[in-house]
Amino acid sequence: MKFQLSTIAVLTVALLAGCNSSSDSSTNTVIRDGDPITPDMKIGLLADTQGFTSTNGHGTAIAQLTEVLQLYKDNGVTHVIAVGDLTDWGSINEYEDWIRLAKDSGMKFLSLAGNHEQNGGSAGDMTPKERFTHYMKPFIDDVVADGGTLVHYDDEQPYYSYAATFGNAMVINLSWGDFTGAFEWVKTQIENRPEHIQHVFVGSHETFLGGNRGGMAWSALNGGGIAENFDNWRQLFAQNNVTLVTGHDHIYSRSAIWTEGAAEQGLNIGQGDYFTEIVAGSASDKAYVYEKQQERLQSTMMARNLLINGWGIGGDMRDDWDADIFAQEGLKPTQQQVNASWFTITNDELSFEAYYDDFEQSHTWQDMGVTWKMLDRFTVGGERCEKLVHPSHIGETVAEQGYYDFRYTTEDCWSPEGTKARLIDGSNEVYSRINSMLAYARNQSGNKGDTWIENWYDWMVYDAEIPIGSNNNSGKHYQVDVTKPFNTGHPKFTELMTTGQDLNDLYMISQTHDMKKLVQLSWSAQQTNTVSEVLTISGIQGQTGSFANSSGYALDITQDRARHGTTVVDGGDPQYMDVTNKPLLDPTLLNEKSPNRTKTGHEWELDHDMRNGFLRADDYVFEFSIPAGLDAQDVTLAHLSIDNKWVPLLDSDQCLSKESYSSEFLSVLPNDIASNGCSQDLVMGLKDNTFWAKVDFEGKFAIVSK
Repeated sequence: MKFQLSTIAVLTVALLAGCNSSSDSSTNTVIRDGDPITPDMKIGLLADTQGFTSTNGHGTAIAQLTEVLQLYKDNGVTHVIAVGDLTDWGSINEYEDWIRLAKDSGMKFLSLAGNHEQNGGSAGDMTPKERFTHYMKPFIDDVVADGGTLVHYDDEQPYYSYAATFGNAMVINLSWGDFTGAFEWVKTQIENRPEHIQHVFVGSHETFLGGNRGGMAWSALNGGGIAENFDNWRQLFAQNNVTLVTGHDHIYSRSAIWTEGAAEQGLNIGQGDYFTEIVAGSASDKAYVYEKQQERLQSTMMARNLLINGWGIGGDMRDDWDADIFAQEGLKPTQQQVNASWFTITNDELSFEAYYDDFEQSHTWQDMGVTWKMLDRFTVGGERCEKLVHPSHIGETVAEQGYYDFRYTTEDCWSPEGTKARLIDGSNEVYSRINSMLAYARNQSGNKGDTWIENWYDWMVYDAEIPIGSNNNSGKHYQVDVTKPFNTGHPKFTELMTTGQDLNDLYMISQTHDMKKLVQLSWSAQQTNTVSEVLTISGIQGQTGSFANSSGYALDITQDRARHGTTVVDGGDPQYMDVTNKPLLDPTLLNEKSPNRTKTGHEWELDHDMRNGFLRADDYVFEFSIPAGLDAQDVTLAHLSIDNKWVPLLDSDQCLSKESYSSEFLSVLPNDIASNGCSQDLVMGLKDNTFWAKVDFEGKFAIVSK
């Protein structure tokens, strides 16, 4: 690694660079150890492992399950939440295959039943539910054996749905069919949890709002399912920092699910405004197409699917879908993905990593060599500040109105001990996007009824038309990119058509979804070799500029046309929305920031080494105040490297500007260091006892002694 250099190598580099000269009296070359990394636990997510392949018929996906568990074992995962569909047919043989591999892994498992565990009928004296609980009971008991607790949702059906505590975590698993009626019970478990529980996970097989079927939110539109407690579920999870982990869709995604009205608040994300849903993806031979996303209810930070041989475009298409749209949708992947992910818990800090690999046939995948690639990540602490950052194409006018922002700027974020940090400049230029499918987009069919329509507009979308006077040259309907109503109407991405005998058919306009960034600043305790608390910046360096059609076929975001969207034209009237194509991204910038984005199979890959790896973040600037009582001449700003070393951002104060930050420093050096041979990639200044730094990486930062 770059910082694992011998003393001779360090001195050689220092002598060669003017800015890094060791002859300067103010060098910052001391590299100190970070505190030992000792997580409390690592909790893996196990996506659907239902087999059903051409080689084994009904069964457990042995190849995928084997490799996912080996990855977990190699990375120190201690517990695993299996989010349902462990089997395809709920048979004894499938369970025994699954149990053998689980036991061999040496990890502890908390599983819930999916819809496929309801298959198979009775075998011997056991119903499908009884068969599931019979096989899972020993695993669940093992998790709580060392001082944990276990509460069953239904004492007459123990181990089917339950709440388990272990360490500083609580996992509430709701098996198939139990989520709808469990609100009061779940509320009691969460609100009455022991004081030492810092992390709460709720597991469900069905998604709350997934990219394929739409999840429980979609099925509740007619007034059934979770409709009665739709707002209450969101509020409960958001107020208690619950992470919802789900399966069923065979698509990986991570979204913020907003509480009632929170998505309309724009910049001001506070405690209780959202909860995180992670759809675990697939660990089988099954995959689905990306069908829908509801931007009023959710903001998606990452979504990836890969459906081998794609999905039929279907008939009954809209007249305004042209040849380019059909051609894009018709591109078919030749592989599909397998997913793995885990949480790392360290006191009140929660980190997450998600991985993928692609294969043509699972029975030959292992022989060809499994190559796991990081797909998604975040790190957040208990004390945090957050902002949802939109793609840069939403425009200055939207940002000026204070609704949504594409800039990396935040309010002051204070640590428990009174240290201040904030983001002060940069914009979201590197982001990923995905198309929703055409085949089901036209007609969701049937008489929806008044309840369905009312909930649709209350939960999912705004009832809006393109206002008179807006620049709608095409006469088409379009999606909502920016969900704030602007006191008038947005162009819409759906339309309700009244046909014969007042039947209301929902027509959905297929969309291109640009992923958002949930940027989080959080604080953790001062370390042995720092003189400040530790600031974690997360959410900026997690997208690669990838683009895929609804089957997951890789498109080029710098060349392939995205579908129509809406925005306020810069300089235009913020009361009106204008129709525009989502823009192509700058190839020069993307080739610099994300060189692997056109490398087959690696388009979505993140780099573990955030400071020196191949994937760079957008350039952004943050401030970090020096704690009271410290002399600014004795300290500097450092970053925690991939090998757990506190490495100063600058080797020498010759490249430390004394000027106040100015936005021009994103592209040019400050005058007082312009002739010192300093790098323009990382620019740092000190003014009024506060460091500012322009960087292109995220991670952990702290102030250290020189």
